[in-house]
Formats: sequence, structure tokens, C-alpha cells
Amino acid sequence: MTRRATTVRRNDAALRIIFPLAGLLMFFLPLGLFISGLVSAHRQYLTNTSYEPVNAMIVASSVDRYKGSKGAIHYAPEVRYRYEVGDKTYESDRLMAVYVSGDEEWAQGIVNRFKIETSTTAYYDPREPSRAVLLKRFSFSPYFDMLTVSFALAGGSFLFLQVWTQRSRSVTPTGNGWYEVPPKLAAKRRLLIAGVCTAIWYGLGAVAIGHYLTFVPGPHPSWSITRLEIYGLMGLVPLGFLIRYLLMRRELTDARLLVDRPVAASGQPFRFSISQQARRPLELKHARIRFRCVATKVQGKSRTHPVLYETVPVELQKHSLHAGESLTLSVELTPPSEQPPTGRDATGKFTRIDWSIKLECHVARGPNYIVEFPLTVEAAPGIEPAQPLEKPRAVVEVRRVDAEQAGRILGKRNVLIGNLIGLSPVLFLLAGAIMMATTFLTVFPDKSASQPGPGFNRPRTVAWFVAGAAVVAVSSIFGLAFPNLLAGRYICSIARRAINSRRDAIVRPGDGSVFVDVVPRANWNRMMFENAADIGFLAVDTERREIRFEGDKERYRIPAEAIVSCELAKSVLLSTARPDAPGFWMAVIRAWDQSGIWEAPIAPRLSNSLLWGGRSRKRIAEDLQIRINALITASNSVAEPARSLARH
Repeated sequence: MTRRATTVRRNDAALRIIFPLAGLLMFFLPLGLFISGLVSAHRQYLTNTSYEPVNAMIVASSVDRYKGSKGAIHYAPEVRYRYEVGDKTYESDRLMAVYVSGDEEWAQGIVNRFKIETSTTAYYDPREPSRAVLLKRFSFSPYFDMLTVSFALAGGSFLFLQVWTQRSRSVTPTGNGWYEVPPKLAAKRRLLIAGVCTAIWYGLGAVAIGHYLTFVPGPHPSWSITRLEIYGLMGLVPLGFLIRYLLMRRELTDARLLVDRPVAASGQPFRFSISQQARRPLELKHARIRFRCVATKVQGKSRTHPVLYETVPVELQKHSLHAGESLTLSVELTPPSEQPPTGRDATGKFTRIDWSIKLECHVARGPNYIVEFPLTVEAAPGIEPAQPLEKPRAVVEVRRVDAEQAGRILGKRNVLIGNLIGLSPVLFLLAGAIMMATTFLTVFPDKSASQPGPGFNRPRTVAWFVAGAAVVAVSSIFGLAFPNLLAGRYICSIARRAINSRRDAIVRPGDGSVFVDVVPRANWNRMMFENAADIGFLAVDTERREIRFEGDKERYRIPAEAIVSCELAKSVLLSTARPDAPGFWMAVIRAWDQSGIWEAPIAPRLSNSLLWGGRSRKRIAEDLQIRINALITASNSVAEPARSLARH
């Protein structure tokens, strides 16, 4: 049985945990750091323009030596001074509006300038006299930090969007007997990625550079102007890709690949057609289609991609296209039977085998269009099991659930609510991180701050920080350890109500039934929003000697006499993952139906399973396999005397 998932519901631990956390770390955290740098830069401007001079006396002066995060030694001058405003005396150790450090010679020069028991001029805030600085100087450090964060945010967005747009997508039927294969990364998606990265790079860079040139008085140091120029020149990389994909999209539409079957088979021919439309008159130097089998071999940190098989079935030389004219290339191909199928290499020589169709269009006076379509090639069909001497004593009965009752478990509303419930640990994590970020500077003040601002209650602030840390810790542990608990329990409760409301249900929740998914082989070892084709409750009835399944779309009745075998199998999240990686253990039931062998891979859905609970999943799948095999054994022991009597 091969049924593709038709509902979009998220229960995959990687998509539910890794991607939201990656989005949080790659976008919100750098954006928060950028805003913090901008606030620091503007505070520096306000400090240097609004603070008033006052006589001060140096009471302490020394050089503070500390080691940075990468082992580098930094030196910072520590100067404490006393000043009077009105009838009150204040002390401060704040050197400049922002914290600065440098080499030992620079720090020692500052200390030698402000020696103990010498008089100097400090600058205080007229609105809050307890705040003061010793030097009115503009530092480039907050602007450099903003540019660094902009670089990190653009790079993180590129990686995130690259992974997100290249996620596995299903082959979809077109309605005329053909199937459309989505490309790995179409020009439209490349344009989106380049546009986002360019907007982040120049948008945030313009804010930082504009603030520096507007609020920091000249003349500006040459080294700071050089850094701004380097940043602008580095931005030409995403801008160049953006222009390239804009020109590409202006000349050609995205290519479309149609195949006559969703999955190809080794040694069997299949037909495909690639079509592409010209947006304007253009000249093609040549257009080429490559049919390839590429292996991936991972050894330690090295990764190689040897080409195992490649052929060029179609090649077109010097072809002109008018505006609106379509270029269609069609051919019939046969994957060689001696080549391995898509997926993990059974021989162990390679880590992964991938088949693809690659289109290369070389355009005169324009950017070349290259796109790759992944294909799934199955192994050559083996020899079917020999037919028994007598006809099967029983066959599987598969019926569709009534249209009025089908699809209620995985409806859009339930999926949306389940997603929100499943994301609640991430939302709590974000709330706790915000609590920690807003109170961090009060709990751990930097050395440039003399004392907390007015209105801060330190004990209360520390309590808020500790509470935020506790929320982050608990939500992180809960989200990683129990990714399926909340959403799984919710879906299970929906399934219980939906099936209990059916009068003709052949399985009821409880009474020994197991909440399971039906995961077809086409969805194994793939990262998808939903790998299951159906979901419901399965019961192994030893008294009636049959297996019954009541699902969201179908219901099965499998007599013990029809069961051929029940084997244990595992589906991991990625085809390149190691065999011991977290995944879904399944009891694969094979039985006779009217046309031959019928298959149903059954994966117990654990609503409270651990992310690393592979042993628990395997144990439950093994228990189900043992019960089914015991049913097969009992059926064979009953049927053997009947066969003996029939022979005599």
C-alpha cells in the first residue's frame, strides 16, 4: 500500500522544534542585538551633547586586565572620580558614554592622564546628577557591533531560507495522468532568498551608517570610513545575486517537469517533459538535460559527491525563442537496473544515493538558467512471492470511511490548534528570554554604568531574571524531551471523539487498541510536515483472530489467515541520518488482498514520547509485532490440520 500524505499537520520533532528555535536564534536574537547597539549609539550621542561640565577629583586610577572570549587580552582603564552638584556629592567610574577597551599602552595612557588626587573636568546629566562621564568622545564600537550583527543576521537568514526552501515536497498529480515534480531550488525561490539577504544587509547597514554620519560630528577617522566602505562592498555579493535572478526571471519563467509516474523504477522506462516559457525574445546557445545518479559519501567532516551514472538524452543547439513561446523537451528514459535506488545505500559504500533531472539553458547575452529536479527511483521489482497451491483462505477488507465522517481528525482547524499547542514551549521560551534580556543589564551591570537608573528595584529585578531563567530552562527541557506530548494528546483526544461518534466503527478507543499512524514507504526517511497517510486506532483481536483498524480515512479488517508476515522497520527523519538516529519504528503488516500482496506500515504514535525515546518507540512497535506474529502462529496451527485432511 503506497498512499502519499494529503493533509498538512506538524508532528515531526525536527520541524516543530529545530526550525522555530533556528528562526528565534537567527532572526530575533541578532535583531535584538542590533536594536541594543542602536540604542547604545544614540545614548552616546545624547550623553556627549547634553551632559554639562563639573569639577571632579580623581580618587582611584588603575588598569583592568581581562581575557576575552577568544583568549585575547584586553585592557580597560578604571578611573573613579568624585564631584559635587548642588549640595550633594557623587562618585562615578564611567569613563565614556559606551564601554571601551584597547591595548595596554592606550589604557595606561588614560590612567597616566587621570592620576589620583588630581583635579579634572567631568560631565554630568542635569536630569540625573548621579550619572556622569569623564570623557566626551565618540566611539565607533556600537556601530561596528551593529554592522557585525547585520552580517550575522543576513548570513543566518540565508542558511535558514536555504534549508527551508529545499525541504522535501511531494510530487503532485496534474489531473491529466501526469505528475509535477517540484525543483530543489527554483529561480523564484533563489530570488526571494537574495532579496531578503540584500534587504537585511543594506537596510540595517543604512541605519547604522546613516546614524554614524548624521550624529557623530566630523572629521571621521579614516579607519572607520574604511570599515564602512568594506561593509558596503561586501554587500555587493547578495546584491549581485539579486540582479542575476531578476534578469533570469525577466527572460524565462521557472521550468516545469512532468513525469508519467510519481516514482520511477530501475530497468523500467518512464516518460517526462520539461517546459519553459520565454518572457522576451532571446537566443539559446544550447539547452541540455542531464539524467544523473549522484552518491554522497560522508567520512568524518569530509563529504564527497561522486557521479555514478549520467546521460544527456536531449540537447538543443542555437535555438531562438519569441516572447511568450514555450520550450518543451520530452523524452523517455530507463534507469539502469545495475544502479542503486534512491535513499541509503544498501551496500554501505555510500551514505546516500540521489537521482535527478538537471536542465541547463545557456542564454546569449544573459544569465544561464540551471535547475535540478530530484527524482525517486525504486529498486528493480523483485520476483513476486510464489502463489500458493490453493487460493488464499482470506483477504484483507479495506473500506473508505463515509465522506461525512472522514477527515475530521486532521481537519485544518484541529491542525492549527494542535500547532499552536505544540509551539507553546517555544512561546514560553521566548517570553523567558525576553524577561532575561530586559533585566540582564540591571542584574549584571557593565563596567561603564555607575549605578542603576532611577526607579529600578534590584531585588525585584533579580527575581524577574531568575523567573525568566527558570521559564527558559523548563520550557527548553520540556520542549526537547516531550516534543509530541501536548500536540499528540490533543490530536488523540480529537481522534477519540471523532471515532466514538461513529455508529459503524469497527474499533473503539481503549479496550487494548493502539493509537497509530499508517506511513507508506514513499514517505520513509524523509523530513515532511506529515509522513502518515492515515491515523486511527488499531486492535489485535485474538478471539476473532483478526486485526481491525479504524482510521480517519479508511478502515481495515485483516483476518489472521490473510496475514503473510509482520516485520519491524524504522524510518528516520533524514535519508542521510545514521541508522541509530531518532526515528519512527513500525510494524509492517503484509497480507493478501484481491490483487496480490497488500502492505500497511503501522507506527505507534506516542503522544508522550521523548525525542530521544527511540527505545521506547521500538519496544511498543515490538510488542505490536509480537502480538501480530502470535496471531499468525495461532492461525497456522489451526489451519494445518485442515490442510492435512484436505490432502487425505
